[in-house]
Amino acid sequence: MVPIRTSCGCEAGRTTRRGPLTEQIGRPEVSTVDRTGGTDEPEFRIDCRDRHHPPVHSLLVPFPVVCFTLALLTDIAFWQTGHLMWQNFSAWLLFAGIIAGVIAGLASVLEFLFRRERRRQGAVWLHVVGYILVFGLAFVNNLVHAADGWLTAVVPYGLILSAATVLLTILFALLGRATLYRRQSGVSGYE
Repeated sequence: MVPIRTSCGCEAGRTTRRGPLTEQIGRPEVSTVDRTGGTDEPEFRIDCRDRHHPPVHSLLVPFPVVCFTLALLTDIAFWQTGHLMWQNFSAWLLFAGIIAGVIAGLASVLEFLFRRERRRQGAVWLHVVGYILVFGLAFVNNLVHAADGWLTAVVPYGLILSAATVLLTILFALLGRATLYRRQSGVSGYE
């Protein structure tokens, strides 16, 4: 088997012909020669420096995205059926999306403050503006859904705000994806 080594010196969970993983840990140099007399096998390196770890907030962002998208779908269902249940679902989904978004935003701020690599990226401010716009629209939409009216709380303003929130979310997700691939983050090349 080909061992995979990380830049911090730890094995990436595989064993080689030389024995179990515990025999391999602690070897400071990375070599392409099996010192037990075996054949030359390349060792692949995974760079585990901080800049290649995915942002923590990217694990939390899908929750508000799903909640806002489902809120749009429940608004459409309310518009078509007129059942009050769909309006309640929309209001709760918007509330859950806002709470999850606040948690993701706090994780993003902490990451921005404590990870220097994140501060050097120029597109960070675009994401900040995007988050503020999306969650501002979602908050206003939640206030509209909380209005004391059956049909007027969702149609047309709640439906328009839900659609605008989802469209802005898609726009900023695409911009973030383009930024991610432009930075070429992930596993480093083979050495």
